[in-house]
Order: sequence, then C-alpha cells, then structure tokens
Amino acid sequence: NFAKSFIELGADENIVSDIWILQFDGTSASSKLINTQYISVATSSLGINLIASSTNNRIVIIANTHSSGWTWVINSTYQELLDRKATISNESDIYGGVDNKGVIMSGFTDVIVNNIVSSTPLLIDLTRSIAKVEFNISLKSGSGITIDSIMLCDVPSEFHIADNLKSTHFPFPNPYPIHASTTYKTFTEKTGMPIANGTVKTFQWYMPRNLKGTNASDSVSTKNMNAPQGASYLRVFARSGSNKVTFRIYPGENMS
Repeated sequence: NFAKSFIELGADENIVSDIWILQFDGTSASSKLINTQYISVATSSLGINLIASSTNNRIVIIANTHSSGWTWVINSTYQELLDRKATISNESDIYGGVDNKGVIMSGFTDVIVNNIVSSTPLLIDLTRSIAKVEFNISLKSGSGITIDSIMLCDVPSEFHIADNLKSTHFPFPNPYPIHASTTYKTFTEKTGMPIANGTVKTFQWYMPRNLKGTNASDSVSTKNMNAPQGASYLRVFARSGSNKVTFRIYPGENMS
C-alpha cells in the first residue's frame, strides 16, 4: 500500500545532511502521523515511500536533525509536531554538534499521493527553524579603541523544530517567548581579535526566535536602558588605552 515518490533538493543541498519525511493523513491540526522515513542525504534526488491515499496528505520535511534516532509517535497529531521543541545548552547544539553546521530546517507540501507521478519531483522549500544574526563591526582609523572579543547574550534555550510551519499556520505572538517562562543562554565569546582600525569584521550566529516587541526609546542614549526584558544583545569587550570598555548592542531593524 505504498506509493513511490522522490524529493529533489535545491542548489544548496550541500547544507542538508539528512532529512526526516513525515506523512500526515490530512492537512488539519488534528491530522494523524501515519508514516516516517529517515534519509541520510548523499544525492540531489532522494527516493521516498509514501502511503497511498486518495485525499490530501501533508508531507513534512525536517532537515538536519543529524540523528536517525529521533522518536516520532505514529497517530500523534500535526499540532503535536508544531508544538515540539528542541533545547540548547550552548551554540554547538544549534548545529547538532557536528562539523558541517547544518541547522534544522522544515518545510511541507499537501498532495494527493495517488496522483503523484513517480518521474515528477516532489518539491518542498525548506526554511531554517532558527534565526540568523549577522553583525558587522568596524573601527575608524585613529579611534584608539581595541576590540578583544564579542558574545551573543540572552539567547532562548529552546526552539520549535518546525518553527516555519508553526508560524505559517499559527503566527507567533509578540513578545515570544514569554520572558518569565524562558531560560536564556550566553554563547561562547568569539575571539580572534583585535580588529584593526579601518577594517570591517563580520560575525555570524544562529539563534532561536526571540521576539521582544519594540523599544520605547527613540534616542541612542536611552535605547539600552529601555530595552525589553529578555531581548538578545551583543556584548563587545574593548580597550581604550589601559581602560576596559564594554558595549551592549541590541540587534534590530532600526532604533526600535
């Protein structure tokens, strides 16, 4: 009672190391999980087995779990998948503790399995389940400041493994997560400094969703004082002569 199909990965397949295929018997929150398959990615086209069905089924991909040992409960609901979280204790957990640093991604499509033609790819877009933070820092020539290290602070300790799916069907409130019920982590300092005057250095992190609203301040001088509780920030350790200086920088679209 299995119908054969296959998935074709996009141009960035080198960052997808493995995938879980989850088949639900419908497209609602109460739809039941009826089939799972784990594949370690080796080629750009992957064969998968789907249970035959004449009605719309939801096919979910969870990529880069880096483990064939994840437990999925047959007959659990799609809502339970959306609510499932993974915890992190440090930055390496974001990448599954492996060298290729492939981060967890998710995607889905709704199909009538009986209508699938085996020679036609089942195309599913994958979206990261965590956010990317990129920070460019530069020093003007003659500034007299030396930057020694930088770290990302107040990072939520858990994230939804199918964050993209959850936000698609049930948009997250803002703020999210609720500060009082959240444990936060600080990632290890990034060193390899100092940054030379007149140059730009780029730092990159991946972190769980951390919506904390809008800063009430419209002034550079008061922005940090009015930052929402639990908002993630960058801590920059610097020196000016013999004096040590610490800067706190909140990422965001603008002053808010």
